[in-house]
Amino acid sequence: MNAQEESQDSASEQRNAWSAPPRAQELLAQLKNRRSVRRFSAEETSEEQIAFLLEAARWAPTALQCWRFVAVQNESLLSTLIDLAPGILGRPSAVIVVCADMDVIRSTQIYPELALQETAMASQNILLAASALGLGGCFIGSFSKKGIAVALNLPSNLDIHNLIALGYPAETVTPPPRKPIAEILIRSRS
Repeated sequence: MNAQEESQDSASEQRNAWSAPPRAQELLAQLKNRRSVRRFSAEETSEEQIAFLLEAARWAPTALQCWRFVAVQNESLLSTLIDLAPGILGRPSAVIVVCADMDVIRSTQIYPELALQETAMASQNILLAASALGLGGCFIGSFSKKGIAVALNLPSNLDIHNLIALGYPAETVTPPPRKPIAEILIRSRS
């Protein structure tokens, strides 16, 4: 191939190259920057930050808005939650207990897995919003459901799905490697 053909190929590739709009690139950068933070500094999270996180949660995709949240910042209750949740490795300044109101699910006679889907999406929104605020967060799935329900005096219709430990990161967390898209994409065959 001569220089003129190479130049034409390069120009064609540039015309055909797709580039995400700036807002989409910013979103992808935010997604890539979010980390599971398990070690926190002593700096406190504010009520305003918690309110911001819950605002992000309530805008998660939802059919029933069955999620309920308990924000714990009280030192004594935080200690209790840490004792009941081996998944919390550090000392967060706040924990959001993510629950589903199973009365809402039962009243609609919809499949109960929807509660898990809705709380998972709300939890992801909380984690992304925390990252955008400069907070560290970690999805916690290892905890005593019964112990936490008793400690927080939760009504029986609330089913605890996960905890989110929050605070300012005490260290920089490096991302784990990700599989290439070619390894995780299965193209439809029709």
